[in-house]
Amino acid sequence: MTPRRLGPVLLFVLASIAIAPAQPAVEEGASRDSSEPARRLHLRWVLTEPPSGEPARAEADLILAIEGPALPATSGWALFFNFPLVVDPLPKGSPVQVHHVNGDLWRIQPKAGWKSKRLPNPLKISLRFEGSAVNRSMAPNGFYLREQVRDTFRTTPVTLELPSHVDTRSMQRAAEDVVPPETAETRYRFNQEAARALVKMPKSGAASHLVLPTPRRQRVGKGSVVLESGSRIGFHPDFAAEARFLKEALRSHFAIEARLVEAGRPDGATVWLNRGELSDLAGEQGVRAEGYRLTVRPKDGVRIDAETAAGAFYGIQSLLALAEPLAYRTKGRSLDLPEVDILDVPRFAYRGMHLDVARNFHGVASVKKVLDLMAFYKLNRLHFHLTDDEGWRLEIPGLPELTSFGAFRGAGDGELPPSFGSGPERIGGFYSAADMIEMLRYATRRHIEVIPEIDLPGHARAAIAAMKHRNRRAEGADQKRAPGLLADPHARLSLHDPADTSRYRSVQGWRDNVLCVCREDTFLFIDKIVETLVGMYREADAPLRTIHAGGDEVPKGAWLDSPDCQAFLKAHGIQDKNPQDRLFSIFFERLHRRLAERGIRLAGWEESALITREGGHEGGHADKPNPLLLDPPIQAYVWNDVPGWGREDTAYRLANAGAEVVLCSAPHLYFDLAYQKDFQEPGYYWAGYVDTYKVFRFAPENLFASATHDRMGQPIDPARYTHAARLTAEGAKRVLGIQGQLWTETVADTEALEYMLFPKLLGLAERAWAARPSWEMAKPSASREGQVARDWGAFADRLGRRELPRLDHLFGGVAYRIPLPGARIERGVLKANVRYPGLDLRYTEDGSEPTPSSQAYKGPVSVTGEVIRLRSFSGNGRASRTTVVRGARESGGAPGKGD
Repeated sequence: MTPRRLGPVLLFVLASIAIAPAQPAVEEGASRDSSEPARRLHLRWVLTEPPSGEPARAEADLILAIEGPALPATSGWALFFNFPLVVDPLPKGSPVQVHHVNGDLWRIQPKAGWKSKRLPNPLKISLRFEGSAVNRSMAPNGFYLREQVRDTFRTTPVTLELPSHVDTRSMQRAAEDVVPPETAETRYRFNQEAARALVKMPKSGAASHLVLPTPRRQRVGKGSVVLESGSRIGFHPDFAAEARFLKEALRSHFAIEARLVEAGRPDGATVWLNRGELSDLAGEQGVRAEGYRLTVRPKDGVRIDAETAAGAFYGIQSLLALAEPLAYRTKGRSLDLPEVDILDVPRFAYRGMHLDVARNFHGVASVKKVLDLMAFYKLNRLHFHLTDDEGWRLEIPGLPELTSFGAFRGAGDGELPPSFGSGPERIGGFYSAADMIEMLRYATRRHIEVIPEIDLPGHARAAIAAMKHRNRRAEGADQKRAPGLLADPHARLSLHDPADTSRYRSVQGWRDNVLCVCREDTFLFIDKIVETLVGMYREADAPLRTIHAGGDEVPKGAWLDSPDCQAFLKAHGIQDKNPQDRLFSIFFERLHRRLAERGIRLAGWEESALITREGGHEGGHADKPNPLLLDPPIQAYVWNDVPGWGREDTAYRLANAGAEVVLCSAPHLYFDLAYQKDFQEPGYYWAGYVDTYKVFRFAPENLFASATHDRMGQPIDPARYTHAARLTAEGAKRVLGIQGQLWTETVADTEALEYMLFPKLLGLAERAWAARPSWEMAKPSASREGQVARDWGAFADRLGRRELPRLDHLFGGVAYRIPLPGARIERGVLKANVRYPGLDLRYTEDGSEPTPSSQAYKGPVSVTGEVIRLRSFSGNGRASRTTVVRGARESGGAPGKGD
């Protein structure tokens, strides 16, 4: 992760971990010795002190109890686990020691010289560590025991069990943290406030409720048009691909078999895709090339007018959105479309979604589904994060080790080390060249441009380690054992300086994850990757206009003691007080020129576009835009506008200086951040918590008003931004758009992927496409917040009544996050609510978990149980986590205590 992806945040609670009763796994090359009895380990994690000091450190006890043979006190075993934060050395009197292996991998092992042959049982290990851990994603995980059994080693995975409830004190992230933990009561109050805005909204049949994102102009009539099997789709020849897309969409979504008719006029066609000028868009602010007009009239049928194929495609998405959500479930072979007249144009040309497949791999089917959903909600850029420290995910013909070695993690010698709780077994995956070409074609048909990211020069450990592995093969190779390897010009490319003694540690804990920017091998390697990408895009007939080269989080200290870099600096006459920063800038200047020669635009995280001034980030603005990256302008993806970190105006400074900017706001658009402050809620929270409301209220052209409170819940004084840069008129033209980010350290499977994406992505689509809301440019005030609440009420109503029911079945169904009910008990009466209308609330009084057949909550109801459990249910029977309310028999008017 990054400070943008993680940062030091750890405080911990209580967990118990037990070895699963299954047969233990054996490390590669080892054999199982069945005569050695197995052990059962029980681990408990008990918080003893919350974070304090600067930097904040918490204390906890790891209590290890063993059933079966005791572990020897001197040698022969080690307990490995992943933990994202820094653990201090153990005190001298401890019988064990904790070592940082690399990245987030740690090892506990016996300390030499312990006075006894056996460890105490139970053994209490007192740990002190940075930060806080107030949810399950910050828990140490991926435990496995590696022990010597005779002449082999046995590796046994360990299962982690987490507490179901955590007290308020343990949820404190720091002394200044005033964000209340999510409880039944806090949810109830929030939902109650939102409901006051909801009741003022028009009914769901109104024009503003039919299509999301909200069209620029729309009118709804009283008539309708029916599409059914046999309906004819006429189209302009330039829109043939879009007509085929519509035909297939009608078949897959509604079982309608339409007919295609290429014609110069709409006679006899139920749907007509017409190419023509949209003169009515002349006065609208937006991207006219992607605009469209959609009319549904009983006498004329359905007509989509557009100037480009992209515009026609988005008109088709709005046509599909007019269908009632129920139609996606029933597939009734006909579709009743309401009479409408919609004129529409997007606000931003760049409407993006970033997907990290390096930290945890997600296969072709998952990526295609993301592309389908992006297209449905009119997003048009997939920022594809293909490489990082923990994995290289794209086949590069000629460099097979990048994927045979660099795409897998495990405890063996032929893979990267475990990360993010991946455990000792070999796990991972990659896209073959054919897979990549298939995904590119799939995206292009949906008018989505795929921007590949090869993260450089930091976040490159997977590549560095894979090339080291390749070089070891080359060193022992001969023509007979490895035909062609020695003759390959890339056989012995080294991405690191073997004599480099620089000491550094990345945000994610890596000590060897930075490419040597002073070696020509590094640029030969990059050229090979770029050449391969160019070939894949050419074969897919997909545009490769931009390559994202990362540029983030190069740790302090890299290259300083590299003989290669010292020689480079001397050869070029460079004498700089900050040689690391100078080398960083030179690297991106060279890369910028090399890509420009191929007609490809360089993109990178904001760090890549900045020159760091002497003194680093201390004392205000520590950097300035690099003028050598402005012709052609670099595309800077700006993530760090975290309130209070002093970089909130970076995006505007870059845009004003001439860079093209994509707004990636961590506190609003990082979808890997947890929805709420709840121990059971997955995701990180280093930049705060991000739910759909937080995404919805993002203000691209008034960033300083996007939030009223900082990540710790403290109110933001608008005076803080008195001297911050504002967008100039020219700078505003260079803000290309906005992008949501999904980093996947905590996202290991498709269900988790969809949970973190939805419904947040719907808020992203609204802000990226819809016109600038009336409140965006207003100064912070109670009046502005009232307008935001009003618009959010309308949006939440649309989500609950149309979009979430549609997502239950769209593209096979989406596992979006279902909000927990809010609840309280007053004088024995249960009162409950939920964030979005349309969800079904069920409750029990006997302590059992609510199911779809449990008692339905329809309104305030008398209850007698001591413990009331509630869950929200979607239309297809999926459930939220459980809300628990206690105190039903309490007297008086105070609400009962909740979860």
